[in-house]
Amino acid sequence: MIHQADKQLKEKWLTAFNGLDNASKATLKLCLLSLREDALAKANHCWKKHKAPMALYWKVVGVYAGHLAKAIKLANCGNSTMTLEEAKKLIGNCVYCGLYANGVIDEKPERIEASLADLMEANRLVAEANEVSEKKQREEGGSCSIQMTVAERGLAAMYTAANFAGGRCEEPNIVGYANGNYVMVINERHLKRTEDDES
Repeated sequence: MIHQADKQLKEKWLTAFNGLDNASKATLKLCLLSLREDALAKANHCWKKHKAPMALYWKVVGVYAGHLAKAIKLANCGNSTMTLEEAKKLIGNCVYCGLYANGVIDEKPERIEASLADLMEANRLVAEANEVSEKKQREEGGSCSIQMTVAERGLAAMYTAANFAGGRCEEPNIVGYANGNYVMVINERHLKRTEDDES
């Protein structure tokens, strides 16, 4: 019965998802995956506090959010012409951007010019290739080569940084707000100037 209800829910929303452009699909999927992660964490917290009804509620919210996110993937599959090598290069550059932003490496990464939908598709392709490599390693033994992937929220942050003009540290470009947090973009040259002023 639950399986049938789940199937009907996916079919109902699949038509609506198909009417969206790829960027909207990617954004909606990102929101649903974030909701799933948050809801499952709340379910776990409630369970530990012996609040079973609330744990059940949040578990159901998380499960359905995840299932709807998968329905978006179904609506979008089959349209990608991206090769695995292209996906690896794109995600490799995103990993490189994260390392650069945290001061781990000094050399500037390439510009990110891909759409959010393409970044998420590339991440999915790399993750699937990693799973195949790990499965083969478990079955045959030996070592396997995998590539780092980036969490969906990291991809969204990099896409935001790539597509919004940055402001000064004192007046950053505020591009979003949710749950008590602001998303701001600061231009690199202003950040370096502030660091130089402090030394």
